[in-house]
Amino acid sequence: MSARFAVDTAQAQQVTERLLSTGASIASSPKPGAIPTPLGTGMVEEALNEFRQAVTATQQALASGIDKSATNFASLVRGAVSLDEEEAERA
Repeated sequence: MSARFAVDTAQAQQVTERLLSTGASIASSPKPGAIPTPLGTGMVEEALNEFRQAVTATQQALASGIDKSATNFASLVRGAVSLDEEEAERA
């Protein structure tokens, strides 16, 4: 290997922390609540319930995806640092 990855580990840690913070913010963001008064038709209430469920599922999926991205990014950084260290040992 002729070139180093030269990863800025401090910057990489900041990116990982920001990803994790974003995921946590999404996961803890308010979910749509129940409608306190009857809406008059079952169809409207059913549609709102479906909407609430979809919002909750989307928030969970986004938070999970961001957490996975943070984990993958951190692994990539560790791998690049490891390769740089191995290359430095060979030099």
